[in-house]
Amino acid sequence: MPKDNWQVIVISPSRKYVAELLPIISNEMADAPVIEIGGYPAPNNLSELPLTSSDTVCFLDVSSDQRTALAVLTALAALKANLHTVVLVEEADPTLILQCLRCGAQEFLTRPFTQEQLRQVLEKLSRHGDHSRQGSLWGDHDGLQSRGAL
Repeated sequence: MPKDNWQVIVISPSRKYVAELLPIISNEMADAPVIEIGGYPAPNNLSELPLTSSDTVCFLDVSSDQRTALAVLTALAALKANLHTVVLVEEADPTLILQCLRCGAQEFLTRPFTQEQLRQVLEKLSRHGDHSRQGSLWGDHDGLQSRGAL
C-alpha cells in the first residue's frame, strides 16, 4: 500500500483537531487528495463517501462526541472498501482506544498530533495493508504500551 496512492478523509467537528492535523498530513502525504468533513456523517450515509479504488486513510475524531463517533466507526468498518481508519483521541485512554479497535479502527493518534506519530501510523498501515480491518494493533498490546496507552 504505497503512500503515493492514498486518499485521505478527515472527519471531525473540531476545528482545532483539523487545524492541527492537516499540516502534518500535507507534509507526510503531499500528493494525497484530502476530503475534510466538518461533522459526523449519519452512519447510514457513509456509503456515499467518495471512496476511490485507491486505499483511503480516514482520520476520525472520537473525542468530540464518543457515542456518535463510535457509531460512525462501526459503520465505516462495515464498508467493503480499501478503508483504513485512524482514530483521533485527546489522550491515550486505553479503554477508549480498545473500544475503537474493537469497532474497527486500525490505529490511533493522540493530541498533540505530531509528524512522527503520523509517520509511524502510516508505516504500520503500509506494512499491514493486506491484513484484515482489525489491523496491526488488534491484540498487539506492545503497540499500545509503546505509546503509553497501557
